[in-house]
Amino acid sequence: CICTKFCSDSMVIAMPCTSYYMNLKRQAEKTGDIRMFFSEPFIMREIGSGTRKAPGEFLEKMGIREENLTEMLKCLDGREKSYRKGEMILTEEESSAGAGLVLEGMVQVAEEDVFGNRNILEHVKTGQLYGAAFSCAGIKKSPVSVMAVTDCRILLINMNKVIETCPMSCTFHQRLISN
Repeated sequence: CICTKFCSDSMVIAMPCTSYYMNLKRQAEKTGDIRMFFSEPFIMREIGSGTRKAPGEFLEKMGIREENLTEMLKCLDGREKSYRKGEMILTEEESSAGAGLVLEGMVQVAEEDVFGNRNILEHVKTGQLYGAAFSCAGIKKSPVSVMAVTDCRILLINMNKVIETCPMSCTFHQRLISN
């Protein structure tokens, strides 16, 4: 049997270029320890992808089995919703206890000032989250609006269910909270 190497692959951590993540990167480079990234959100690849195997193993180490993810999303009141380009996903002052994970497409987070001027705060792309900080801070009405810049799919998650214990005492939910 002759084995000829014809390519090599590496695993990378792709993250937003913000001061928070840049500080994590510097800390990891300084210490050689990347465990601080494990508490951050991550996206898994498609079934059959070599890069999907590692996150699956990571979930297993955390006590969360990949086959429990669908059930976990139900427990977290997670639901997927599609929006058309230009459609409002969330308006200012609208009641919201959730965050949105952009599964596909791009959304725009903006606020209006007292003169009616629309100030764009950020563009949230595939794999990024919006609304979590407000939800976790207990802000009941959204201080921003969120609009679909392109046709998009959003995973809406009730953040109260993420940070509180499940009345069903789901093992994987308890594990998620403890992590």
